[in-house]
Amino acid sequence: MGGDIEPVGIASLSLSGLAVPIYNNEPKSFMNQKLTDRYLPWQPMSFAGVAAFAHAPLFRLLMVTSLFLFLTGATVIWLFARAYLPVLEGAMSNLPDEAYIQRGFLEWSGAPEAMLKQGAFLAIGVDLQGSPSLQTSADLNVLLGPTSWRIGSLLGEVELAYPITGKIELNRVELSAWWGAWEPVLVIGGSLATSMAVFCGWALVALVYMPMIRIVSFLGGRDVTLLGCWKLCLAAFLPGTLLWISTMIMYGLSRVPLLGLPFVSAAYLIVHSIYVVFAVTRLPGVSVAGSLGHPFTSSAQDRDPSHHRENPFSLDD
Repeated sequence: MGGDIEPVGIASLSLSGLAVPIYNNEPKSFMNQKLTDRYLPWQPMSFAGVAAFAHAPLFRLLMVTSLFLFLTGATVIWLFARAYLPVLEGAMSNLPDEAYIQRGFLEWSGAPEAMLKQGAFLAIGVDLQGSPSLQTSADLNVLLGPTSWRIGSLLGEVELAYPITGKIELNRVELSAWWGAWEPVLVIGGSLATSMAVFCGWALVALVYMPMIRIVSFLGGRDVTLLGCWKLCLAAFLPGTLLWISTMIMYGLSRVPLLGLPFVSAAYLIVHSIYVVFAVTRLPGVSVAGSLGHPFTSSAQDRDPSHHRENPFSLDD
């Protein structure tokens, strides 16, 4: 009808996996140029949601990523407070009146073989004679020896020598007072350090994936820049993060054994790879045929019709 406006271009807005058509009267060749404004990325749980972050502002991706990192840090604090803190404080209350580490040796006035505190997740003891009777069924065992301390679990054992310089007090009074003063700083600082380490790992892996994603998207005719490939790969880590957080909570509740954590870590990487592969297929296609250009150069000018020179030999006026 004369008064109706017939839609020329149709974009697709993905919200929670639902495609909502958006009608626009502009020519189709300009639709990809406006897809950044059409996408409203807010959740990375679907393939289309992860793909939307490739065209989103970097600040928006970092804001969503910060939320997941906050949940990761909160989970670390909760797990420490539930599984390890009671054993740690109990072991400090059972320390002798005189104990310290100096010149690489442990000076200990208490019993040479003693289990200071033991739980299902952590056991702390002292073993100055190498007795095998102090082995426990805890997931993590910490034993103080004459010249080193050993950290062992079902996944292996590490032995660390005492420092040969300085003096470290291990008596009950001084160590308990030191821990009481620094506990909030150490717990929160450890949580922040864990979150930052996780983010740095994501960023580095995204840098490795970035050229591969760019090549695949180029061959598939998908509209994305190098930075967009990095953002897509980073966003693909977020769905698996919820799997990791859920597993840590189940581990803290004794619903998942220690030996199940390596399998969950492998599943975490598999989930990330799946999201990367399928998110690439949800990227918008290049609207102008033959305007792909080079896969590692900016495609802004290639997508803009004003930068395509007219054919000097054309017969069109």
